[in-house]
Amino acid sequence: MSVPAGVAGRDPVARVRACLEGTVLAGLDCEALARECELRAFVDGDGSIWERADMHDRVLVVAHGRFRVVRRARRPSAPRVLLRFAYERSVLGVSQLVEQTRTTDVFAAPRGGALVVAAAALRTQIAKSPSVAFALLRDQRRVMADLLSEIEALRTEKFGPRVLRCIARFVDRGQIVGNRARVELCQRELAEMNGGSPPDVSKALRAFLPTTVLACRNGVIHIEDVAQFRRVVNDLDRVDRVDRVGNFQDREPSDPWRKQG
Repeated sequence: MSVPAGVAGRDPVARVRACLEGTVLAGLDCEALARECELRAFVDGDGSIWERADMHDRVLVVAHGRFRVVRRARRPSAPRVLLRFAYERSVLGVSQLVEQTRTTDVFAAPRGGALVVAAAALRTQIAKSPSVAFALLRDQRRVMADLLSEIEALRTEKFGPRVLRCIARFVDRGQIVGNRARVELCQRELAEMNGGSPPDVSKALRAFLPTTVLACRNGVIHIEDVAQFRRVVNDLDRVDRVDRVGNFQDREPSDPWRKQG
């Protein structure tokens, strides 16, 4: 695969330093790691980069683009849960540093570049730098806190507000021009993050905002009035029932994990 853009013209040590800069692994011996890593580009069409229960002894440091972190049940027909996106400067595969099997699947979304580092080499370098080890622990604590907040939302919030708050978290990562925003999220991804189906997402969005304000087209969310969108999100805590702001029924989408009797 090709080397990610932005670091292609540098020598191996400079490439590693550029990829680690600003990450929790900054400060490690780049010269030593340069012998144990490679820069790679990934695209969604290549399939999963790794799968749950794999032991590949490698760690990814995201250089550009984004990656999906997914949890799939072992049953082929079961829906998958999109846990999060990993962006530039994220570190994936930390379980390999403690020689444990992977707990998730990872895909490019739809493309991304990463520094692929041998986990054994990272273990050696981290052992020499306790400050990096603590930075890595703090980063994993942040990831866990975010996931716990989402689990709490699944237990306590209705489907529609969950979807809107989910979109709001990504707005600042999108392209905002004036009062308009473009967010790279599709209905399938919103459904996988919030425990529903694409039709559930579409119905929930229509209940809160007209398509002239927010619409999903070609895998992208287009927000035509960011100010109005933010007002609706800020008002969610004062709305007792979803159907007070639209015709969306006050119910959860059908549970895809539950077997029908």
